[in-house]
Amino acid sequence: MNEEQKEGAGQPAAGGKPSDSKDFSALFASFAKFGDDKGEGKISLKNIQKWFKQAGMQEMEACINDECVAYEYKNLFKDKTHITQTEFDSLLGAIAGSKHMDRKVLMDKLVEAGEPKISNVQDLISQVC
Repeated sequence: MNEEQKEGAGQPAAGGKPSDSKDFSALFASFAKFGDDKGEGKISLKNIQKWFKQAGMQEMEACINDECVAYEYKNLFKDKTHITQTEFDSLLGAIAGSKHMDRKVLMDKLVEAGEPKISNVQDLISQVC
């Protein structure tokens, strides 16, 4: 079992508290709305990928990058442009399963990432326009 998997075995993620469903729901709503007027209660693939990047998922031993996220998203949701939080939970489960990880580890990392941050010019433009 690697370090990321051990963290998910009932322990809080390093440097933080275990993910709280209230915190997670608030962050889901923030990322769903980030630069997306249509994100009312649903999140786009683009914003899911942003959240995963901000959480440093590609730097984990399991390396969860944009392609991994897009593959699982398209497998589960075909042509949907936005998904609900319940559907997002299914996506997390699918990604965790494909990487042989505990889903809770992914949730904790997403919560630790905090609110969406502007990381490039395109993010800035989407917030202003």
